[in-house]
Amino acid sequence: YGYAIAIPACNEEARIRACLDACRLAMARVTLPGIIVVLVNNSDDATEQCVANWMRDTGWPVICQNIIFPEAMAHAGSARRAALELARKFTGDSGFLLTTDADSRPCPHWVEANLLPLKDGTASLVCGAIELEPSEYSLLPQEVVGDGAVEGQFRRLALEIDNILDPDP
Repeated sequence: YGYAIAIPACNEEARIRACLDACRLAMARVTLPGIIVVLVNNSDDATEQCVANWMRDTGWPVICQNIIFPEAMAHAGSARRAALELARKFTGDSGFLLTTDADSRPCPHWVEANLLPLKDGTASLVCGAIELEPSEYSLLPQEVVGDGAVEGQFRRLALEIDNILDPDP
């Protein structure tokens, strides 16, 4: 495969199908063959079965592996790393790795937008922004929303200072 989308998933039975649908839509816009790789980790719900049902319903290629990390390693970092390592087995050293969260819904041009600078060599890493669903955003505690606003302002100002001190034409 020319690329793989690595998705760590822990207790995401309610959201994984929407994520897979969004990935499939984004993958359909590119000609480079790709595969979705889901690493179900430390789940006690039906996430793995939901992935299997989605594969059966769509016929889309998905590799799904279930793993239980020891308590000290049962966190998002271990899960993402393991998902990317598994995905690399299907792309080889020359393929591209993309990753998203199981509770996300990448936009329709996500794969295309990420592969373009990777394929033409203008980037070796592409990062993106995450937008929260308005219905979920409204459920966040006010202190989290306030902290996020301050962090966002800090990030914007730090980038502005960086660009002033070290402009990149």
